[in-house]
Amino acid sequence: MVTFAFSPNSVRNATFSLYPNGQTLYTLSTDVRSNSKTTITNAQTGAVVAYIERNEILPDTVKFSGRHEGRKTRVTKWLVSGKTPDKFPVTFMETKLGRCTWKSDPSYRLALFRPDDMKYASPIAHIQSAEQLLLLIDDQLFNEGEVIYTSDERMAALVDIIAAVSYLEGKLRGGDRPPNIGQGIAQEAFISTATGTQ
Repeated sequence: MVTFAFSPNSVRNATFSLYPNGQTLYTLSTDVRSNSKTTITNAQTGAVVAYIERNEILPDTVKFSGRHEGRKTRVTKWLVSGKTPDKFPVTFMETKLGRCTWKSDPSYRLALFRPDDMKYASPIAHIQSAEQLLLLIDDQLFNEGEVIYTSDERMAALVDIIAAVSYLEGKLRGGDRPPNIGQGIAQEAFISTATGTQ
């Protein structure tokens, strides 16, 4: 597992770095007035790599640098809501490993599972939170050696995960309050509601 940290404990206003003593890779910043528009920026180049806009009436949108000709797309086309066979709400996201699943459970507040992990036993990415919010990513999804690349195209897999955590964990928190595992389980349905129909 490669470990990263959001510092401070925020998914909307933070630096994103290798943990514990690595370089800052990205910064997340959200407009103060509406608290609805989050920009993810390459800390080394200053280039915007992702932009998330949460709307009260219109659909939420996301925009990634170098994709879809720079156009915004609905979050529901990127993070697709669904349910497990036992009707538990989950969120699907395409990765280089295929269509993976974001899910909350008693062990993991928010975790990403491989397409073939039908028992949700071994997450390939998950968050841990105490004083700091940590994101652990399995080497099969993102290798620490890839951090040397400054090209955002080579870091696209990591940017996708950062953006997904910012959006989904932000929904679980009901904004950007400190997290609580029990609250995450109780509010998991919010993800389904936020990303599409239940």
